[in-house]
Amino acid sequence: MTYWKFSLFFVILSVFALIAQSQIVNPCELNNEDTGVYYNFTKLAGKDWTGTGSTSGAKYHFSICSSNEFCNDSAVQLKPSSVCAPRPTMYTFGNQNMIQISPRTDDEDGGVVDYQTGSTCGGQNNVRKTTINILCTGEESVQSITEIGNCQVIINVTAACGNHMSSKKGGLGGGWIFVIILLSVSAAYIIFGTIINWKVRHHEGANIFPNIDFWRGFGTLITDGVLFIRGKISGTAYHGYQQV
Repeated sequence: MTYWKFSLFFVILSVFALIAQSQIVNPCELNNEDTGVYYNFTKLAGKDWTGTGSTSGAKYHFSICSSNEFCNDSAVQLKPSSVCAPRPTMYTFGNQNMIQISPRTDDEDGGVVDYQTGSTCGGQNNVRKTTINILCTGEESVQSITEIGNCQVIINVTAACGNHMSSKKGGLGGGWIFVIILLSVSAAYIIFGTIINWKVRHHEGANIFPNIDFWRGFGTLITDGVLFIRGKISGTAYHGYQQV
């Protein structure tokens, strides 16, 4: 297999990689289909929000869509911790790796961030968890922290988000733009190549397709490319690949 064939194989792999990347969903993005508003709560990440629990009087530290630096520095288990409080020992009430975003249940502008910890609470079947109700007003403030028993916390905040930070997500990503361009060029290659082979070179039948011999061996090309890459990774020579 010549170098130019391997280059084509690499381009094909790149296309599939770009498509796969475009399908990756940011866990802190929310596209509310009912209102048509796109929210990117990652813009709220990194801040150390604080507030006082309604029952215990404990001081809570929490972050939205990121781990909380104070919590991670306070000998809290189940890191990376996004929510923590001394109850009376410093406990994690939300793990950054166990986050879920959903729309608000009312008609207000904002979203809901749910954190869980995966650990049982007080020997019961419950787990410590936190619900953060975000109301997008353009101003950042902790409105209330309501404690439900020892395991659940409901936090209400106002923040600069949603319409105040980002319009509805639209348009195509870079990966899809590349794919569209590639498909357009490929279509032009097939159409004009076929016309030239038919009218200028006077080919007939399947031979009017441009570079028909190459495409007949396309399956072998893919196989050679896979074996070549595997040989490079494993350090074994692949003799089917010939340098020119």
